[in-house]
Amino acid sequence: GTISLALIMEDKNTSNDHWIVFNIAPSVTGIAEGDIPPGSVGTSVGDRMGYAGPCPPEGESHTYAITLYALNRAIYLEEGVTKDELLNEMQGKIMSQATLTGTYKK
Repeated sequence: GTISLALIMEDKNTSNDHWIVFNIAPSVTGIAEGDIPPGSVGTSVGDRMGYAGPCPPEGESHTYAITLYALNRAIYLEEGVTKDELLNEMQGKIMSQATLTGTYKK
């Protein structure tokens, strides 16, 4: 019953968003390094569109969470939305979600 997927990557130490992609087809089973899955892209840290990799200050480690949401319908928002706008629009549409958490240090 999944109609679309949404992916959000955030730095849990700073609440900065590093990747927001939504309206990903559920047939997508992987994302190759350097690729962006077909879908709509939101605004990341530094008002960047697309992926912004982990970049904690020198000597610090930060925890990053990548959450994938299975949705029961597509999301009708323009590209460039923020995480909060996307999460608000996803209310009542989330069927399932999974989070991968990792720590990165320079």
